[in-house]
Amino acid sequence: MKIFLIGPMGSGKSKMGKILSYKLDKDLFDLDKEIEKDLNLSIKEIFEINGEAYFRSIETKYLKKSLELKDCIVSTGGGIVESEENLNLLKNEKYVIFLNSKVESQLNNTKGSDKRPLLNSSNPKKILQKLYDKRIDKYKKIAKMEFFSDSMTNEELASKIVNILNE
Repeated sequence: MKIFLIGPMGSGKSKMGKILSYKLDKDLFDLDKEIEKDLNLSIKEIFEINGEAYFRSIETKYLKKSLELKDCIVSTGGGIVESEENLNLLKNEKYVIFLNSKVESQLNNTKGSDKRPLLNSSNPKKILQKLYDKRIDKYKKIAKMEFFSDSMTNEELASKIVNILNE
């Protein structure tokens, strides 16, 4: 079983990936972390040096790489749904879980982080709202399950997901 976690930045995809990886005894393939490790650059540096379009193309390569893996948790970046190619790659996957989250929670979870190049602005809340509005339909379109990640603790949410997957 391969599980893809999608959702806006700050919705808890990386944290949930770690917890589910542990609870389900599966490897975790975190796209952003794999990209940073292989390129030896932070996401922020990749954006600064090469721009967002370059990053999105690399992200698609890593999504394709994740499709070759068996039995793992794949944590994607918030912008994975920006590409039609990515949507097509994910649409036939059985377990695509959308971690939905209010903009206030996203802001709270990303506050103080300098790792999020899209939020380098005087008004990160406005950017998060804009990204949410732009991407929400795409998340919903490819998700097979949706959970509100700010309505319970990470542990409670992980347990709920595990129970549903084990049914």
